Amino acid sequence: MTTAVQRGRPPVNGTKPPRHPVGIAPAPRRQRNRPVALVAGVCALAGMLGFVGIWAASSDRQAVLAVARPVKAGDTITADDLAVASIAEDPALKPIGANARAGVVGKTASVDLVPGTLLLEADLGTASPIADGEAIVAVEVPLAAAPL
Repeated sequence: MTTAVQRGRPPVNGTKPPRHPVGIAPAPRRQRNRPVALVAGVCALAGMLGFVGIWAASSDRQAVLAVARPVKAGDTITADDLAVASIAEDPALKPIGANARAGVVGKTASVDLVPGTLLLEADLGTASPIADGEAIVAVEVPLAAAPL
């Protein structure tokens, strides 16, 4: 059995007339609580920053020295010849850490250094005791005439 409701007239079956006889009543407007929304936003931002910090700290990457410009064997290494690279940690590789940059500058390259390669301890030599304009010459001397 269906009941028709008309405006201004009580229903036939004795129930109370609806508050909005024309249709469904709109939902009441929710009150916005700005301080709670602000605290929630700050907590979300703090959570994101914390996640990024933990992720960066747990990374297995390390900063090492790389060659930025070509350096010929025997040339002195300058700060402009070096760059910092971030690589995954590998026990098979033994590159020089980026924190040793000051100790590398001023050393001599023992081999030709190619840009884009990692700098190893074997690539470094000691500074030559020969000044510019000097040379070392080998002279063959018979064993009997050799100084002792």
